[in-house]
Amino acid sequence: MTKLVAFDLDGTLLDTAQDFLLAVNILRQNHGIGKAKFSEVRSRVSEGAISLAAYAMNIESYEALEEKKIKDGAIIKDKYLESYRSELLNIYKKCSLEKTTLFEGIDSVLKTLNKQNICWGIVTNKPRFFAEEIVEATLSKYAPAFLICPED
Repeated sequence: MTKLVAFDLDGTLLDTAQDFLLAVNILRQNHGIGKAKFSEVRSRVSEGAISLAAYAMNIESYEALEEKKIKDGAIIKDKYLESYRSELLNIYKKCSLEKTTLFEGIDSVLKTLNKQNICWGIVTNKPRFFAEEIVEATLSKYAPAFLICPED
C-alpha cells in the first residue's frame, strides 16, 4: 500500500507555463527581443529559471554551456546570464499567479489521496519564496504535508 507520494510542482501539479511565458516576454520586451514561442517556454519550465533566461535572451542553451564546461574543464557561461535570470525572477514574482492552474485531473488525484489518508507533498526546484506563495494560493485547500525546496 502506498504511504507517501511526492509531486513536482511546475509541470506536474500546476500548469505554470502561461505565467512563465508572460515573464519571458516581458524580459524579452525589456531588451528589444521579439515574443517567445509558448512551446519553447513550456518545454523549459521544469528546467528552471536559468534555462528560461537563456532562451529568453537567445543565449546558447544552458545545457550546451554545461557540456562545454565539462568538455573544456573551464566554467563557460554567458557573463550576463545570472543577471538575466535575476531579472526574469523579479518579473515572474509579479505575475506568478495570473494564469497558473492545476492540471486537469489533479483535483481528483489530491482529493483521492486525502480521502485514503495517504500522505503527500511537493518537492520542487522553485525557490521557497516563490513556492510557498504559489502553493498557498493554489494547493492549500488540499493540505500538502510538506514542501521541499532547493534551500532545504
